[in-house]
Amino acid sequence: MITLNVYFHNTHCAQLTEGADGALQFQYLESWLENERLPVSLRLPVEDVVYEHGEVAPFVATFLPEGKGLRSRLEKLLHVDAEHDFGLLSIIGRECAGALSFWPEDESPLDNAPAVDYWKRVCRRVVKR
Repeated sequence: MITLNVYFHNTHCAQLTEGADGALQFQYLESWLENERLPVSLRLPVEDVVYEHGEVAPFVATFLPEGKGLRSRLEKLLHVDAEHDFGLLSIIGRECAGALSFWPEDESPLDNAPAVDYWKRVCRRVVKR
């Protein structure tokens, strides 16, 4: 199981996981539930439940580029399967448009130096091509 921490601005609010079978799950943190925060999506109301793949996959897709051309380019640049939404999100999810970001368990937006270094390397590769 692979987990991404979901942040609303700089506040850790939920976890997104991908099982060995590729199924996605989403669950709000207890601290988010206790403070009666807003949902991150209307598809995922703030409740103490584990949301399953059918509800989570469309939510994840909204943070990813559309179109085979762009996804194919990302696949070549980032060395990730263009059809693997969780894989793409695990790489580009730190810099999503809007209030949400998706971070590996050992990183956070509060200490984003590894992400900044990573994106500098990606930009250098793009400029060279």
